[in-house]
Amino acid sequence: MIKNVDYDALCKRVLCQKWVLARLLKTYLEEYEDCTLNEIIQLIQDPQLDVCDDFDFIETRNTEDNTGGYGRIYFDVLLYARLPNSNQKIGMIINLEAQSYEPSYPILKRGIYYLSRLIAAQKGKSPGFRKSEYGELKKVVGIWIYNQGVKKQGMVNVYEITEEIKGKEIHLGKEDYDLMKLVILSPKEETDGKDEMMDIVSLLFGNKGVLAKDTLFRLEKEYGIVMTREESEDIEKMCNWSVYKYQQGYEDGCKATYENSQRDFIIKMLKKSMSVEIIEEITGASLVEIEKISSQLQLSH
Repeated sequence: MIKNVDYDALCKRVLCQKWVLARLLKTYLEEYEDCTLNEIIQLIQDPQLDVCDDFDFIETRNTEDNTGGYGRIYFDVLLYARLPNSNQKIGMIINLEAQSYEPSYPILKRGIYYLSRLIAAQKGKSPGFRKSEYGELKKVVGIWIYNQGVKKQGMVNVYEITEEIKGKEIHLGKEDYDLMKLVILSPKEETDGKDEMMDIVSLLFGNKGVLAKDTLFRLEKEYGIVMTREESEDIEKMCNWSVYKYQQGYEDGCKATYENSQRDFIIKMLKKSMSVEIIEEITGASLVEIEKISSQLQLSH
């Protein structure tokens, strides 16, 4: 059976797929809105950043930070990016996070804390600055995808530093204060065609009870997204795990119906012509048990 920790790892791998990253940056970061998806991929997967060009996933940086002895934190995905029409080797530091449930603490405060750590970690390190060279400080961006309950489905909130003039109209350089941006997304269970990026995020991380092959079909048919076999396999495992959780009734606390719901779910997968090996991996049921259910299903027809 796919465990929670494996699901989290799959979410990270999906976030690191080129086409996912490129679309997120183009949609939510103004620096990339006029770029093509291929141009963005080159900016976040540049030879100068020591990343192989022919790989389907973006290589991420060291995701552990223990700056200044303030405690160790781990980022899901951390990467460096160049800016369009810039000679800077690194122009932005990007953190992506994905979580399948709403935590007990305020997500917004955690997001601000993570970005603050990325700001602080730049002093005396590369990429960053030494001594008083604050002009070399890089912008930090967080894009967080969290399932936050029914009331927050479809939420896209952006938090950033802006300038507000209260006295004499004197504007300071935007590049000197536009140093932090946090985007928080809450996927929906169903797409509605109103927001393409939200629909894609919801297909990947929000839709419950939808089999992977249906998700992959919709991504290709509706959004023209054609994936490699490795990319598809990650999404299949992630989606099928989500379906399994949904069928078990864990989200509404119906653990007492586990055995019946598992059997029903196995029947549904058999009817979808999924192999017994895949069903075994997803459900944790034995091959003997799955084949027994398959035989009973055939006899009933």
